[in-house]
Amino acid sequence: TYCTSSGCVRIRGYLNQDCSITRSTANAYLSYTIRLDVYFVDLEIGNRCVVSVQFDNNGWFEVGSFRGSSNSIESGQLHEQAMTFNTISSASTVYVKLSTDGDSMSGGDICYYDNVYFYGFGNNIPTSRPTMNPTKSPTTK
Repeated sequence: TYCTSSGCVRIRGYLNQDCSITRSTANAYLSYTIRLDVYFVDLEIGNRCVVSVQFDNNGWFEVGSFRGSSNSIESGQLHEQAMTFNTISSASTVYVKLSTDGDSMSGGDICYYDNVYFYGFGNNIPTSRPTMNPTKSPTTK
């Protein structure tokens, strides 16, 4: 079996198609870590399971990639893979995309993503506007 939880997602990779699932959230942290288990089935060299990130509409960048490494068909599993990246502080939204970069005509290149966790670190949103007149006690405005 490829998945240990009921929330596992299977993404088949087809030739010349965007085969992915995307989720978004408010960009509220200075850095992020994505942790997941990935299982791959029938990946040849050049095929891969990819984790990408985008802030607002600033373009996707890869934070993790899991590949078939030989000319023969490969299957495998990688547990608790962790990818850490910094935010673009001016962005309001962060997007995460899980995809399969395959070349199959029948969808035979498959990535399963399971136990996906998305952690944020460091507050990116100021709690109050800085002032040039400090006070002796904390302020709320």
